[in-house]
Amino acid sequence: TQTPIVPVLIGSIEATFLAWRRLFDAGVFTNPVTAPAVPASQSRLRTSVMATHTFDQIDFAVEQFARIGRELGLI
Repeated sequence: TQTPIVPVLIGSIEATFLAWRRLFDAGVFTNPVTAPAVPASQSRLRTSVMATHTFDQIDFAVEQFARIGRELGLI
């Protein structure tokens, strides 16, 4: 993406909130986006990357997304 907002498509509302909570508990802040803002089957997590994020912070967030995504069968 060319914007600081990076959507991560999850699918169902339930899976989106489960992933959101697991990421939050792991120390990664995201915003869940669900119906009616998007179709219920296209729920997603919205992330925002800022210039003040360090490479280590971005690496940590990506690692948590990968770990949790695998644990939940999303990837």
